[in-house]
Amino acid sequence: SAVHEPYEGEPFVEDISVDNGEDAVVLSVRHHGVTDHIVHRTDPNGGELHAGDLRLTGEVGFVRERDGMPEMMGLWGGTELRWRDSVLSGDGTYEGEVRGSLRKEDGDSYDGLRVTGKLPEGEILKGTTAIVTFGDGSTLGYRVAEARRVGGETHLVLAGNPGIVVDGEGMRYLTCPRHEVPGQVRYRVRTSAMSGGKRV
Repeated sequence: SAVHEPYEGEPFVEDISVDNGEDAVVLSVRHHGVTDHIVHRTDPNGGELHAGDLRLTGEVGFVRERDGMPEMMGLWGGTELRWRDSVLSGDGTYEGEVRGSLRKEDGDSYDGLRVTGKLPEGEILKGTTAIVTFGDGSTLGYRVAEARRVGGETHLVLAGNPGIVVDGEGMRYLTCPRHEVPGQVRYRVRTSAMSGGKRV
């Protein structure tokens, strides 16, 4: 682990502490009278992580502490972040299989993906990114517009053309590199939550 501080004149980082645990990296950076605590889990499904005053159920947590109080908190891909008595809740991560693609160019009403898994309907996921993983491990990211239930199916509506065709055998690129990738296609949408917002 490393912390890089670009600066001109005097540096502003006063102290850094790094703890590389079994399933997480915990980083604390003291600067400008605050301490930023950042936790990144390598196994976000490993239950609650305890790191000092911080408790995280999820993938990434951030707390900006000033005089022992949380000034700002952020949670990515998680359901709960605690700093002492302060709690920030999130919607976690949604994931499942991609069963098909939807393209306006093919006559569909919108661009999107036909998926499994329970997604919150409407624009709750608007602005998030769906990471789609193909059978060879390669990925593409798509900006999400909303989720819809249509005729017993779940549609993840995208902000643009997916550029792929997904069927029961795998996927096929419609643009460069124009090849097929066999195997299951999966998606993952990591939600985020923020509280506070005072800047240093």
